[in-house]
Amino acid sequence: MPRPAICSRITGRGRGFFMHRGGDCGDREICESARVDDAIAACTRLIDDGRAQGTALGQLYYKRGAAYLAKYQRVPGLADIDRAIELKPDLAEAYIARARANGFNNHDKERLKRVLADYTKAIDLKPDNYEAFYYRGTFNDWQKSYDAALADYNRALEIKPDDIKTLHMRSRLYQHIGEYERALADCEALVRLDPSEERLLHRGAAYVAVGDYERALADYDAYERRKPGGPSIHSGRAAAFEAKGDYERALSEYNEAPHCSECRWPILGARLDVLQAGQVRRGFGRCGPSLGRRLEE
Repeated sequence: MPRPAICSRITGRGRGFFMHRGGDCGDREICESARVDDAIAACTRLIDDGRAQGTALGQLYYKRGAAYLAKYQRVPGLADIDRAIELKPDLAEAYIARARANGFNNHDKERLKRVLADYTKAIDLKPDNYEAFYYRGTFNDWQKSYDAALADYNRALEIKPDDIKTLHMRSRLYQHIGEYERALADCEALVRLDPSEERLLHRGAAYVAVGDYERALADYDAYERRKPGGPSIHSGRAAAFEAKGDYERALSEYNEAPHCSECRWPILGARLDVLQAGQVRRGFGRCGPSLGRRLEE
């Protein structure tokens, strides 16, 4: 009779050693960390094997459920997550997974209450889990519970000060509620952590909001040197010129935005505002000549 192999990989959550025969170790590795289709197949083999029981079985259901949810297969994913919670009720990650799946594009008030309860349960189980605070923050943000969202983002960043996604969401929330200086501080932190083109674009918008137009334009110029063209850079620069009162240059930037099928109503609306504010009588080119003619009348 072959001796059982010891799967010595300790998972990210510290669940220790597992005693299984030969190939099961490979399945457990795949279930824990492989591509979703392979993970679903491996987890299913381990579940159907019948040897995993109790909390170990709950962990397998959680991993398979998370893989299903990663494929946007919500029904089997939630069924597995529910089973995981039954078998392992102290698994914080399962409550987060269930909350995220149930909270997506959902307007059922009772279900939304359960979403919030799941996030709170995850936090109760693991008060140092910054992701639970982050996700509850995004949920509260979406629900327009801005004070609660800000408190969650703040707590997430106390636990992990350099978390880029939380800093990004908090900067957006600060901007939304009119805390422009704080939004800028978060944008500056983001640029230090991730000096990518998109971060420069966001910081440029934050500079515009606080009235620092020269720094805003410097960020937009740096963005364009790295990533030429596109409506975002022209719209951003136009907003800076418009705020400065330089309507001619603002209109020139709006005119550089992609035309026709790539146009978006926000750009057209902003260009209309510029034309009205500066009393500039110019056509809108290929992107909307009828609007330009209407202003001329």
